[in-house]
Amino acid sequence: MGKRGVLFCGTALWVVAQAAAWGQEVVKVPMVDVIGVSPVPGTGISRDQMPSNVQGLDGDVLDRAKGATVSDLLERRLGSVSLSDTGGNSFQPSLSFRGFNASPVMGEPQGLAVYQNGMRVNESFGDLVHWEMIPTFAVNRADILPGANPVFGLNALGGAMVMDMKTGFSFQGTEMMAAGGSFGRYKAVAQHGAKAENFGFYGGIGHMGEEGWRQRSPSELSQMFGDVEFRGERFTGGLSLSFGNSDLTGNGPSPVELLHNSRSAIFTSPDTSQNRQISLSGRGNLELTDTLSLQGAAYFRNVRHRTLNGDANTAGACSFDATILCSDPNGADEAQLTDINGNTVPVSAKGSGIINRTETNTNSLGASLQLALDKPVWGLRNTLITGLSEDEGHTRYHSESEVGSLQGDRSIGGSGVILGTSTYWTDISAHNRTIGVYFSDTLSLTDRLTLTMAGRYNAAEVVLEDRFGTDLNGRHMYERFNPAAGLTYQLSPELTAFAGYGEANRAPTAAELSCADAAKPCRFPNAFLSDPSLRQVVSRSVETGLRGRSEAADKSWSHAWSLAGFGTQNQDDILFVASGQSTGTGYFRNAGRTLRTGLEASDRGRFGPMGWFVNYSLVRATMDNDVTLRSPNNPGADANGNIFVRRGSPLPGIPMHSLKMGGSYELTDAWLVEMDAAFYSSRRLRGDEAGLGRRLGGYEVFNAETEYKLADFASAFLRVDNLLDRRYESFGLYGSPTSVFSSFSDNQFRTPGAPRSFWAGLRARF
Repeated sequence: MGKRGVLFCGTALWVVAQAAAWGQEVVKVPMVDVIGVSPVPGTGISRDQMPSNVQGLDGDVLDRAKGATVSDLLERRLGSVSLSDTGGNSFQPSLSFRGFNASPVMGEPQGLAVYQNGMRVNESFGDLVHWEMIPTFAVNRADILPGANPVFGLNALGGAMVMDMKTGFSFQGTEMMAAGGSFGRYKAVAQHGAKAENFGFYGGIGHMGEEGWRQRSPSELSQMFGDVEFRGERFTGGLSLSFGNSDLTGNGPSPVELLHNSRSAIFTSPDTSQNRQISLSGRGNLELTDTLSLQGAAYFRNVRHRTLNGDANTAGACSFDATILCSDPNGADEAQLTDINGNTVPVSAKGSGIINRTETNTNSLGASLQLALDKPVWGLRNTLITGLSEDEGHTRYHSESEVGSLQGDRSIGGSGVILGTSTYWTDISAHNRTIGVYFSDTLSLTDRLTLTMAGRYNAAEVVLEDRFGTDLNGRHMYERFNPAAGLTYQLSPELTAFAGYGEANRAPTAAELSCADAAKPCRFPNAFLSDPSLRQVVSRSVETGLRGRSEAADKSWSHAWSLAGFGTQNQDDILFVASGQSTGTGYFRNAGRTLRTGLEASDRGRFGPMGWFVNYSLVRATMDNDVTLRSPNNPGADANGNIFVRRGSPLPGIPMHSLKMGGSYELTDAWLVEMDAAFYSSRRLRGDEAGLGRRLGGYEVFNAETEYKLADFASAFLRVDNLLDRRYESFGLYGSPTSVFSSFSDNQFRTPGAPRSFWAGLRARF
């Protein structure tokens, strides 16, 4: 397809610039499914004109979420979505879609752009997505637009997720829900929406937590969301306020030999994460004429992220002076430890453990403005959109390490001695700035054939300032134009064929650029040591498929299905490579090409009191060139700690096959029962890209739920997760357990999946 490939890809933008008239109610037209395909709210396109296999969660599914999070629902209901319990906390999973990640964990290769009411949710310092900060109860609709998508800016390598939040026009009334369950779980949610003439108001608050099923793993989370919207004859505008605060424990993977003794066992502690975010976002849509409209969005977001992590350590008495501590005593890298004042550390501090603390404080702000012209060209219906956007992030990152000692319960006790030198103390400022200029055009060549074209120019700047020394100082610039194009053809009123091509890019984040030197591996994500440059990641994707929808005139039944094939190649993909000095220590590097190819098939419908859904996905995520990677804890590594990864070798953490299915049945007008199940094939461990060791085994999880109406306004529900109490693991890596357990010889670490658990509660709506 040439260096740039076929011009433009798979994304069309059609502005729906229709404001409600004074005092009029919004009317929902049956079977017209409009997808938001721009970061600016108020712009969208009919699903039938999308040249890709768009998947989503509608309000009915989200309203029945009960104790589930947005990420849980995406995994249960949508194809090509899987979760990895990277950190060991159900509120903070790593989500993979078609082999591209949206994760709260630094070190995961990020590849999805996530938006909430036009606000970019990816944190600028590491492109992280903190899923627990998204209030599920306030999400009105969530869509995943697959494939390299230039319109959504940086990081949309595998697609973009767009969340439309509730307003007083989409939700009216008052609803309250209270639930409790296994392992000390509890959840309470209250929300209210109303509209009065041209104004709509919505507000919601939620609080939840649990003691956790693993040892020493309590978590607590609070969320709030509010929105006010005005709808006039020519202008629609809204303002949203969001707040979240979490205190989570994620004890991560444990050695497999320890898990054989106890599934709830943890390796070391403490391991906590505290997040607090507050954001304000605005949106507007002005109809300048009958054919020309102006849309805009702006946001400000502050996120503070703190971690406290206890690890085993190998410090001990120096070979040349038994009264002071050295790292790697008697080894090739032996060096005496000093505190923040430059004093040597006495052996009384012990050094068998270390407590790492980090704090990341980020202010993000951005704005987008676009014009939409809906006017025929040569007698053909055409919509042209041109826009520009700017996103900035200002981050202050600090980390420090305290000498500790390993206790009998494998927790780490502190000594009060804070270590100095850049290996253990980091203090940096990062400034990210991205400017984008884009356009899109949707041209109806015939009543059945639609051509969509889009393109975006991205210019990104990352500036690092080392506040402790000079090693991290740096200025990095990246730019690229990404094209896209697609076709849809309506074979019949119920059947549509589509095909598309697109490109996108991702600039290396400040966190990656600060830890990209093989000679100076980082205790990631606790310390950064140097600032060499990395190349930006460029993705190119193709997709083709069919979809169909039909519905009875009397609404007694409905049916929808889709079949799609896709492929995406990443150039200069960035991977985190373990150095082997300790678990979690390593560096980022460009590892060449990676390839994701696959197939998606889905079927869903409703017939009378019965509903169902089935989603099958085949995702083959592989290296697309030969490469040598460091993985010294892998038993199959060579004498230098390297593994040779051949082209076609599967990437870690991504199951090739997944199948999700579920059904619901209304036994009576008051009693509903539901069941869903997910099946996943095996996946490789991180650090085993060459496939030299055992895989994580495939597994299946069944869930069941029932809800009974106690009155017109109240109902009771019961949900059972992992009904068959299946033992499984969704994440694993290679590490070294011998620093804590000298009797353990297996270097595999795994995060165990949660056992059977129950949710029960009451819900009332007035």
